[in-house]
Amino acid sequence: MAGLALPVTKELFYSILIMLSFGPKKCYLQRSEEFGSLNEVVLWKRGDHGVSDYRIPLITSLPDGSLIALAEARKHSSSDSGPKFLAMRQSRDQGVTWTNTTFIEDDQEATDGLNLGSIVVDEITKSVFVMYSFCIHKCKYATTYVIRSDDNGQSWTMPKNISQQLGGLQFAPGPGYGIQVECSSPKGYQVEYSSPKCYQVECSSPKGYQVEYSSYKGYQVEYSSPKGYQKALDPWKGRLIICGHSIGKTEGLYCVASDDHGNSWHRTAELPRTNQFDPNECQMIEQSDGVVLLSARNQQHEECRCRMMAKSYDGCETFAHSDIYYDHTLIDPTVAASLLNWKYTVYFSNPASRTLRVNMTVRVSGDMGETWKGLRPIWQGPSGYSCLSGIPTSQGNDSYIGLAFEKGLISPYESITFVKLRV
Repeated sequence: MAGLALPVTKELFYSILIMLSFGPKKCYLQRSEEFGSLNEVVLWKRGDHGVSDYRIPLITSLPDGSLIALAEARKHSSSDSGPKFLAMRQSRDQGVTWTNTTFIEDDQEATDGLNLGSIVVDEITKSVFVMYSFCIHKCKYATTYVIRSDDNGQSWTMPKNISQQLGGLQFAPGPGYGIQVECSSPKGYQVEYSSPKCYQVECSSPKGYQVEYSSYKGYQVEYSSPKGYQKALDPWKGRLIICGHSIGKTEGLYCVASDDHGNSWHRTAELPRTNQFDPNECQMIEQSDGVVLLSARNQQHEECRCRMMAKSYDGCETFAHSDIYYDHTLIDPTVAASLLNWKYTVYFSNPASRTLRVNMTVRVSGDMGETWKGLRPIWQGPSGYSCLSGIPTSQGNDSYIGLAFEKGLISPYESITFVKLRV
């Protein structure tokens, strides 16, 4: 008797992949009803503008409230090396429509060209910085460049080589966005919110912890950045921080910082690779108490196939090994993921699988990334790198975030898609 043949639809195929990824005890993700999807826009797809592939999405909000999306436009192949454009699109209506693609950088026909990269906004000067590497794969000494826009992405400076400032570090920033620290205490203390625009440290408040120094009591800090909190006191007032990884002899996770609004940069925290301990591509946020929380790609699967986490209590000067842990809830197939602190809620995005780049998912945390209470499956099929952003809006009490991610039917790298979510 012949066996029964069932038609294999795309939905069935991806469901089987997810079941195999999670194992028999947890073969699906439970959908959270806390998110509402509003619209989806394909920002770039394979072949657009004569470009072979688009990869490594970055997205953030700008000082004027618009959104900016960036990607590597890989000219001739999907290879990480090879020549590229730096592609940009912007939205001025909260992600509903987008400008035409502009190529803001061109490495000509470099055999190992530019690689994104990280974007960071200085909320004091209103400048926007994009940091990227050049020839990170094939050169003995790679180069790190920064470009700056002072008009919300309408024009950009010529690339500035900052490799010497970083001591020759083979630095691959991000991918994702940097932060500008804003809390008023170097170690950070729980705060009691006093208005939508600012918060006040309360020594006697049952909602917070006692502040070590009496001069902090009642100090108000203006809340101005969707990415973090700008420090009000030295030594890290307005510090810009970008973290990434290095290759070669300095392999590991590294951070760089600027304390003069992007005029100069220097190395700060580092976590060098040792055997199975191999932190890689990363994204960080500043928690509401001033602690920097970092989520890193766990390249060698130390302890688990999940995210490696680290905390810094000194503005990313250091990461103590005692403050490194593994978040087993955040299963991960070894990929770049995103982390966002938006309106005192933390969001995380990645392909939620232990082994396959499938099932793009957004998770939500109500305690600054310590635990995860809800999730929203975005796309069950092939999914790759992702980047989250808050979406500024004046529409009453509604709150929105945006997700740019690599999405495809056969491969994750067929398109970069933007999804707007009500949260």
